[in-house]
Amino acid sequence: MSDNVFSESWHFVSELRVSLLSSIEIQKQYYRRKTWYVLHDKFSSKFFKITPEAYRFLSKLTIKKSVEQIWLEYLEQNPEVTPTQDEIVNLLSQLHGNNLLYFKNRADSESMFKRATEHKHKEIKGKLASFLFIRIPLWNPREWLEEKSAFIEFFLSKKFAFVWIALFIYSLILIAQNFESFSAQGQGILSPNNIVFLYIGLVILKVFHEFGHAMMVRKFGGNVTTMGVMFIVLAPLPYMDASNSWSFQNKYQRALVGAAGMIVELFVAFVCVIIWANTGAGAINSIAFNIMIIGAVSSIFFNGNPLLKFDSYYILSDLLEIPNLYQRSREQWYFWIKKYLFGVKNAFTPSDAGVESFWLATYAVLSMVYKFIVALLIAVFVADQWFLLGVVVVLISLFMWVLKPLYSAMKYLLKDSEVQVQRTRAIGVSTLFATFVILTFGFVPFDDSIKASGIVQSRSSLNVYSPNEGYIRDIYVKEVQRLEKGSKIASLENREIFFEIEQTQAMILETKAMRLEASEDNIANLKPIEKRVELLQEKLKFLEGKAKDLVIVSEGSGLFISEGINKRKGWLIKRRELLGKIIDDSSYEFVGVITQEKASQLFNEELFKSEIKLYGIASKTLQVERLNVIPHEQYELPSAALGMLGGGDISIQEGDKNGVKTKESFFKVIASIPPDENAHLLYEDRMGILKITTAPKPLSVQMVRFLRQLLQKRYQL
Repeated sequence: MSDNVFSESWHFVSELRVSLLSSIEIQKQYYRRKTWYVLHDKFSSKFFKITPEAYRFLSKLTIKKSVEQIWLEYLEQNPEVTPTQDEIVNLLSQLHGNNLLYFKNRADSESMFKRATEHKHKEIKGKLASFLFIRIPLWNPREWLEEKSAFIEFFLSKKFAFVWIALFIYSLILIAQNFESFSAQGQGILSPNNIVFLYIGLVILKVFHEFGHAMMVRKFGGNVTTMGVMFIVLAPLPYMDASNSWSFQNKYQRALVGAAGMIVELFVAFVCVIIWANTGAGAINSIAFNIMIIGAVSSIFFNGNPLLKFDSYYILSDLLEIPNLYQRSREQWYFWIKKYLFGVKNAFTPSDAGVESFWLATYAVLSMVYKFIVALLIAVFVADQWFLLGVVVVLISLFMWVLKPLYSAMKYLLKDSEVQVQRTRAIGVSTLFATFVILTFGFVPFDDSIKASGIVQSRSSLNVYSPNEGYIRDIYVKEVQRLEKGSKIASLENREIFFEIEQTQAMILETKAMRLEASEDNIANLKPIEKRVELLQEKLKFLEGKAKDLVIVSEGSGLFISEGINKRKGWLIKRRELLGKIIDDSSYEFVGVITQEKASQLFNEELFKSEIKLYGIASKTLQVERLNVIPHEQYELPSAALGMLGGGDISIQEGDKNGVKTKESFFKVIASIPPDENAHLLYEDRMGILKITTAPKPLSVQMVRFLRQLLQKRYQL
């Protein structure tokens, strides 16, 4: 109830003799423990929600009495709950605008036809404005659903739920058993050779998806009158109109209608897992694989996401008991702006309670941000395929997201009667807000920086190799441990070396005996024998050195790092096999990679403070002492971890098994990290981000630069 009982616009409706059309069905519904009434226009298959007070007044409407007569009688009988004249005017205007009223004293058929034509034109304009999401109705499946009612009852029964769960578990088992094939085939799902199979699988799956919705509506007694084709990003896909589920009083039935598409879609995906696992390479195997992948991705990321107006949106709306969640969420912010900023006293709130206003406001923000991200991704995707069409999508998005809202806001401020009393205040507040936005984005400088991924490395390091071949007998160190020069690392066992030593020692004794005998009997043979003794002694010395090398020691001081050395006890290792490395943990540097599109910013702007954050310890910031920019283009990464094969974001040349040769050149920056007593525990070989702060710039300048870099990188413009 508004504060003003009487209305200046009452004379427009007071003498009318009207009633609801005979095609209107009214059902009681409960939303958030409150009673509402839903008007169902069977002719247009649309639904409208009204309050009990409005319903009681509408039930009194008759062509035998004028609106004023009915209102006065109702006011006399129910003075506390009678709607005000303003509320009656607004209610009748909305019903009249949707062609739900029958007039006795003036047929107004021309006006009704005009409104219907305008409504049709608005629908056409909406389709043109969102030409990437066009719907074309083709078929009325009502008779088919009635014929298959027995099958539907069985297919969507509790028995079917047990079958669904069993297939789900069995599908997971099959994927686990064939995971290598699954992984290998999944890598080529977006390849040109698979696009046809991918689209065929998508169409097949979405047909079952839409029939799932239709069958669930029919199961609970509703009717489905429209199925057709919907164009999403110019790709034709099936759709159906499940709006009849609005008439279901049980919110869980309405939620099940929303979930039915995903339930059937996943069921088909489970069946396709079985087909894929039991067929060889070919068209059937490829289509089955694509269906099972699409079923999982679509159900989780699209239909399972309530921020997009797909299945989960309607499920969330039903479970929260907030009809028209998307529209009312925006109206909630409009209400706050009108009431608290513009000072409009009679602003209409779309929420019924404080909790509902919280849900509406939160959903409006989240859905707006997510829709913006999706629109941007769609524009980039379309531009990657057809650049000019992508430009058209961007222009349309700019119109829908910026120009059209600005035009609507200006029209509301200058002409709308709702803000007539507070128009000066509304224009002033809006002007201040617009000035703030322009100054903030266009003139106020914000922090600007260059970010480079990179890896921490010690300035000096020493690799530890096995000097001999042998079995690891003892290990004296941990995988990460500080060592001094000469510290034992491991000992090897090689019996052949000791056998050769014993054999050489015996040969030396034998040769010395021969030398003694020659010195007494044959002095001419003495010289060759002495030469042999020298050679055998040199060999013995060499073998004793090899035996000594069976104990591997540190050749320098520092931090010893090895991956899995403690698990290699008893293993055979070859000569010169790498066991680990010893690093100088008192001196580190960060080697970062600057991509080509950021190079101009790196060389043409003054560089200020630089700092580093490392993955895994982001709470700790490392200040850079000195920054050295290498002014030469590089093509080999300092670590494979920075490339895509190693989990990084730098593109790697095809065929490079080491994953360090890049497709495009880059520039290397070396940042000196100050000494840190915990460095040996935290930093070596860790990846991180180097942030180089440059001169502050307005957000508009930064956004334009980002756009130029994007166009240069993706489209070479």
